[in-house]
Amino acid sequence: MEALLLGIYSFFVWLIFFKFKWLPWNATAQVIVVTIPIIGRAGLNAFDEVEAALAANANLAEREPILAQQLALGQHALQLEQVRYQIGASDLRTVLQQQMATYSAQTALIRVQAERRVQRVNLYVALGGDFGVARAVATTP
Repeated sequence: MEALLLGIYSFFVWLIFFKFKWLPWNATAQVIVVTIPIIGRAGLNAFDEVEAALAANANLAEREPILAQQLALGQHALQLEQVRYQIGASDLRTVLQQQMATYSAQTALIRVQAERRVQRVNLYVALGGDFGVARAVATTP
């Protein structure tokens, strides 16, 4: 896609400067002709970063309640398994297996929550935000 756009742009540059000679081909025109695609690509990169951060945040927002529900069900199953162990209907191995499954669900939920926060920071930075680090460093003696 990028090559196609660059080809179309080159065609129009050729038409304007060489075929019809509507504008002179001097140093200023050469700089402008080279600069326009660079600025355009930088703008597309900025849009891509924002889109990626928004899509990742939306995806993680969908996953978080599912994992929270899975964790709640795992904790309930662990409580039931502990009760079964206490009355002698189950052995310690099944309790430990259920405990491992519950910890695994909790770990997955924490990872999704952390990644969601990372994507929020990425979105903030992609939209031009900063954390004032340069100002803080400049103001400290």
